[in-house]
Amino acid sequence: MHLRDIDNPNTLDDRQLWDNFKSGNSEALSTIFLQHFDLLLSYTTRLTNDTDETKDLIQELFLKLWKNRNNLGDCNSIKYYLLRSMRSLVIDQKKKSAKIITTQINETNIPFELSFESIIIQNQTESERLEKVDKALESLSKRQQEAIFLRYYEQIEYPEISEIMTLNIQSVRNLIHSGIQVLRDQLS
Repeated sequence: MHLRDIDNPNTLDDRQLWDNFKSGNSEALSTIFLQHFDLLLSYTTRLTNDTDETKDLIQELFLKLWKNRNNLGDCNSIKYYLLRSMRSLVIDQKKKSAKIITTQINETNIPFELSFESIIIQNQTESERLEKVDKALESLSKRQQEAIFLRYYEQIEYPEISEIMTLNIQSVRNLIHSGIQVLRDQLS
């Protein structure tokens, strides 16, 4: 089955899409890219703290995938495959440039409209709260920050986090639990 044989490529499951990509279908690669770009941008920017570097790394990842598509194995979850591959690529890149991976959780936007005065008060309160949270997050280890980001910001389950971070599931649970304890202690 080829992507052009169906009306909507987004209806393919991951295995079918991956198989189409591996067989040389550039439309499948485009679909994979478009479906996962925002997630990869968000995740990798938190690891590199540099949007331009992140975009370069995403491009490098997809170029490597295309170049090596004939040697790739089967894939049941493209999302987890890409996250794990991107993490490895970032680590390799950092080793080459001898930089340290940093993670910083970015501020979120207010999802509804408020009066001008309410917005000012909300922004000040939010800013103070975010400063406390940022300070608390900075006190966590980089691995705790990464595990908490994947679990609570990206809603990824423990087994998948385990695969992405190349840790066993209990280690991931321990990282997240100890990180949350530190955050609770610092924020209470």
